[in-house]
Amino acid sequence: MGLSEQYAKGSTVTGRVKAVDDFGFLVVLDAGGQGHIHWSDLSWERPQEGAEQPFKEGDSITAQVLDFNSETQQFTLGVKQLTSDPWASIEQSFPVGSVVNGEVVKVFEFGVFVELVPGVEGLIHVTDLSWSKRTKDGSEAYKIGDPLTVQVDKIDTDNKRLSLTIKDMTEDPWLSAEDRYGPGQTAHGKVVSHTTFGLFVELEPGIEGLVHKSDLVTSSAPMEAAYPEGRELQVQIQSIDSELQKMSLAEVAPKAKDKQEVEQETTESPDVPGRDHDADLVSPSNWQTPTSLIVSIIVLGALAWLSRMIQ
Repeated sequence: MGLSEQYAKGSTVTGRVKAVDDFGFLVVLDAGGQGHIHWSDLSWERPQEGAEQPFKEGDSITAQVLDFNSETQQFTLGVKQLTSDPWASIEQSFPVGSVVNGEVVKVFEFGVFVELVPGVEGLIHVTDLSWSKRTKDGSEAYKIGDPLTVQVDKIDTDNKRLSLTIKDMTEDPWLSAEDRYGPGQTAHGKVVSHTTFGLFVELEPGIEGLVHKSDLVTSSAPMEAAYPEGRELQVQIQSIDSELQKMSLAEVAPKAKDKQEVEQETTESPDVPGRDHDADLVSPSNWQTPTSLIVSIIVLGALAWLSRMIQ
């Protein structure tokens, strides 16, 4: 009986690891013959770079026969095939709309990969991370190992692809924006970006409005310098359109007293250690005598001199 008849496809065999190579393990079968296990056939999980090898030379191993090469007289073996493919029941385990917990296993600019169970990963595209339009890079939002609660959005069983979302677990904030914001109302926000015609202020994640440069209080300094990203602003809602997701804002000017105080703070000379401010008040250099008083003193002096001369 030849080896191919002795070990039929799908049968379970045992053996020992003879060697480890760049592609996997060479196995000597207990009943004769040898086979090779590729790295990708060890587990349904994604191979982790730098992970410790699960087997070493001399270890006993149980595997399933996947194929036989009559030319090399070598079997192709697999270990993960001894357990069921988690993708075979993916629609039952993770139906669309279900909320599940997972762990971030890879991060990219375009999104984040989350492992739900060993062998099942899904992608959260960067546009599905948050309702905020400011989330541009998945690698900046999360890191490997972060726990995440996600919602299953789409399943492609043929290509083993899973689309996940975080933002759809909450309502689009624009749907109820007009319940929270109305024309004439004041609100606090922070500057998130600049344009040639103004700047955008975020009132809450996903809700932004435009302040036209003509509606800014400070116009003497460059806009980017006077209103850096992250600066908090008090604004007034001019108009709002939830359907178009647009909001027009205007900066609210500070109270007159507060504004004067700010101007005074910016014009006052800074304190110098050891400086005597009381001495400054009596210093001759700080005396300011009206011109009319000086003239009067000169005239009176001249009259007194003439009077003494006459006498």
